[in-house]
Amino acid sequence: MNGIRGGCLLLALVLFVPGSVSAQLATECDTSQELDKYKFMRRLSLDLRLVPPTWDEYQQIADKDWVTDEIIDGWMSQPGYVGSMRRMHKDLFWPNPAGSQLSDVQTNLVKFQSDETHGVISSIRRSLYRGGPGLSCGDFPHPEDAYDEDGVPTLMPWTDPQSQEEELVDGWVMRSPYWDPDNPIKVCAFEAQEREMGLSGFSCGDYRVTTEDRSCGCGPDLRYCYGPQIVGKLWADMGEQLLRMVDDVVTGARPYTDLVVSTDIHMNGRLLFWKKYLGGLANFSKTFNHWAPEDGDLPEEPQFSDEEWSVVSRSFPHAGIQTMPAYALRFQTNRARANRFRIAFTSQYFIPSASPSMEGCDPNAEDLTQRCVCRDCHKVLEPMAGHFAPIAEAGTTPIVDPLLFPVFNEKCVSKPSSFCGRFYVTEKDSPQKGVLLSHQFAIDDAKNLCTYETCDTVHANIAANIEAGPAGLVDSVVGSGQFARSTVRNLFRYLLGRDVRIAPGEADDESALLTALAEGFRTGAHGDGQTLSAYDFPGLVRQVIALEQYRRVR
Repeated sequence: MNGIRGGCLLLALVLFVPGSVSAQLATECDTSQELDKYKFMRRLSLDLRLVPPTWDEYQQIADKDWVTDEIIDGWMSQPGYVGSMRRMHKDLFWPNPAGSQLSDVQTNLVKFQSDETHGVISSIRRSLYRGGPGLSCGDFPHPEDAYDEDGVPTLMPWTDPQSQEEELVDGWVMRSPYWDPDNPIKVCAFEAQEREMGLSGFSCGDYRVTTEDRSCGCGPDLRYCYGPQIVGKLWADMGEQLLRMVDDVVTGARPYTDLVVSTDIHMNGRLLFWKKYLGGLANFSKTFNHWAPEDGDLPEEPQFSDEEWSVVSRSFPHAGIQTMPAYALRFQTNRARANRFRIAFTSQYFIPSASPSMEGCDPNAEDLTQRCVCRDCHKVLEPMAGHFAPIAEAGTTPIVDPLLFPVFNEKCVSKPSSFCGRFYVTEKDSPQKGVLLSHQFAIDDAKNLCTYETCDTVHANIAANIEAGPAGLVDSVVGSGQFARSTVRNLFRYLLGRDVRIAPGEADDESALLTALAEGFRTGAHGDGQTLSAYDFPGLVRQVIALEQYRRVR
């Protein structure tokens, strides 16, 4: 098709002479041309399954007027169709959380090049274990009797072959790691400790023990440490997890609305293992991925090597892909999450006003709904962002437990901690000090969530949306019809390479077409008399590829 366009452009530029045959040809090239059945078949095959037709498939339509429904149905049942629809949705959601900081140096195991012994990378934790400035263990088997009465390794004299200095360190022991249990590795004796509860009284899977309790190592099968190259595998699984929900809705196994409303989530053993043992290890400067009851039940012993996928049921505030790790970690602020949702499911973008009103605004206001220039967009964005407040920013954990995450936390006023710094306003002069960061502009003077009686409409809306969660945002866009219209536009753009033309009063206006397709998608009743299920995505695909616009090319 690019060749056709290129040829027309060349004719129009080089051969055009007014009133000539070449001028007529140039005019014809500027008009969309109807595809013959073979070119249409090629276009359709590339769009629906990302490969051209085979010779045998071309032969199937040799004696037919057009590509048959049976051929289309067959193609839409092939893996290539799912791959094509994944491509479309990748463009919408960018489900690649690579770069998000899941792990912490305190719990990252690395292999020392000299002897292939594994130990934590953190110099602080090494010093906790061995009393020296970042010492690692020695290259010798740690004796079985070199442990104190509590089972903590005792230090042994050893001469470093490189520095020729004698050091007091532990040796190594062999452990079968969770990421490759069939191939034991050398692990420094301190890191290889297998107890689950430390002498401090905290679980050895608690981030607080990593710099305070030398009786805690990496636990049974090293489950409390990130092994080499583990994070990359988790990032890939998170992207696949989101795309499996896409697979469910584009094949018709679920209505398309489940993409944004379902509390189900696909999990494999690796993600379950991460959520149970690894997610809560990082300190508060990294992403916050602790397991919460709202995330659904976890198995007793998830296996990291289990690549089978199963469905886990979650609960409020979870709703659809927008609370899955690939989305929440790709868009780490509530504003970013709301903005991407708005683009993907309402086809709306924030465009600053060319001449914003400066009356009654504050150029330095912390509340962006009151700041000059910013407020025009943020009066819309901040209430939408409120829907995502129940999920930790830069994280995946629901923060809805009123005991763990009260709206106002007095401890964060009197004695701020790293936890407070992560989730609460801690600036000493701030009137919102002690309030959840995500709630700070949705509280009244008594530091309770706003109501319409205690706050203005914008801030009361933010508070109401916080309580409604992501599902409340979904309800509004689905109920208003924006979701259906946006889905039609997304698919139209993917298959035709352009958006639906919205130009009321002009000859090429397609507003009525958009309305008809969206209404048919929403209700299942189409203008051709065909009745499908509501939000049947494969049915919408068939409607779009049957359009005259799709059967033509410029």
